[in-house]
Amino acid sequence: MTGSSSILEWIVAIATVVALLIAAWELRANAKISGQAHAREAWMRYLELGLQYPEYSSTEVTLKILKVPNVIRLWEKESRETLKYWWFFDCMMEACESLVNYFPEREWRNTIRYNLLLHEKALRFTWDNEKSYYSDKLNAIVTEVLGSDETPL
Repeated sequence: MTGSSSILEWIVAIATVVALLIAAWELRANAKISGQAHAREAWMRYLELGLQYPEYSSTEVTLKILKVPNVIRLWEKESRETLKYWWFFDCMMEACESLVNYFPEREWRNTIRYNLLLHEKALRFTWDNEKSYYSDKLNAIVTEVLGSDETPL
């Protein structure tokens, strides 16, 4: 009996380990799916804001509409409209951060680059103070954008 009891104990132990591994895998898969859903939701919120407030869709457009000569004045002029622009800009940055953290970079890289280029002047003005808040992945894309002569249009 001890031989068959020992075999059963081994089978139970192996089954337990396999069940734990499957549970761990499922938790990771669920966390990834949840993160991707959050990232898509953040991106959709950003796009909805762009439709609702097209005047903030790029730094250039905002400067022209608000009749502000440059980004420094946009920062210094504390009006409701300038604050809305900076909140819009922050929403874009958070949406980009979510995308790079939960999706393979190649899937969203061009979209992120394009949107960063639309706000290149604001990004250049704020990035030295803000970059520590963002991931290495987004930092790499921003550094690439700031180092290029590319324009969004």
